[in-house]
Amino acid sequence: MNHLRMLKDLQLINQTELFKQVRTESAQQVLKWGVQERTPFEWMCYLTEEVGEMAEAISEREYREGTDEQVTMEAIQVATLAIKVAEMYLDSSAVVDDSVDVDYDEDEDFLLHR
Repeated sequence: MNHLRMLKDLQLINQTELFKQVRTESAQQVLKWGVQERTPFEWMCYLTEEVGEMAEAISEREYREGTDEQVTMEAIQVATLAIKVAEMYLDSSAVVDDSVDVDYDEDEDFLLHR
């Protein structure tokens, strides 16, 4: 039988360190990918991918040999992208083009920008 730990909400008592890590992760993302312009659905897909990676890290931590550090790293990546999405919706200056034409390619199963 597996025994899972219970984790208590700490109500962001470590927010200074957490947001420092989010700012660092954001800078690393920009260095790696540049400033991105994507549709809301593409942002949602990226965030969903990151949540999946965090879920995998949690599963590895709880059932195998995963580490708290790996879970923390994935959670910071999720938080960073989620905050970026919130910022885009909070600040209308993020809209760079509100008339992007896209087609759905059923054979390839993804959106194509035109």
